[in-house]
Amino acid sequence: MAGAADVYQAYTQALERSGDLAPGGNTLGTRVIDYFWFYRALDRALQGEDLERELAEAQELTEQYIACMRSSAQRQDCEHQADPTYGQE
Repeated sequence: MAGAADVYQAYTQALERSGDLAPGGNTLGTRVIDYFWFYRALDRALQGEDLERELAEAQELTEQYIACMRSSAQRQDCEHQADPTYGQE
């Protein structure tokens, strides 16, 4: 896939800068970011789907999830509010 190395490099750098919010990181009082849609987008792209479209969808769903979490809702409720198919793939 053309450009895959560039995409990988860009996301690796971004995740390194995220510190405690990186996958698996956690700080008291900080909500953990959910990377489900990002990883799903990468997986789908590796299976031949359009990377840009998949990343755009991942960003949209993640933003919906974050907005829900800011309203102090429960994580599981926000996951399924943003994406009713969350975790089913």
